[in-house]
Amino acid sequence: MWYCLCDIKLPFAEALLKRDHSKSAEPEAYGWIHAELLEELRELIKEDVRKTSEDMDADDDMETGDDF
Repeated sequence: MWYCLCDIKLPFAEALLKRDHSKSAEPEAYGWIHAELLEELRELIKEDVRKTSEDMDADDDMETGDDF
């Protein structure tokens, strides 16, 4: 999955990105973002996608259950 950090509109991700990262000593490959922060964002996004998928599946199950 490809995305820009500015495209993430999840409240928890926006809160993480608003923190002061100016004292980062990470290699230039990561810019001002700590590698740990990127990994945390990835995990949070994966969890949100998982929850959304489960909610959508539950909605589908409820809709098909009405047909019987």
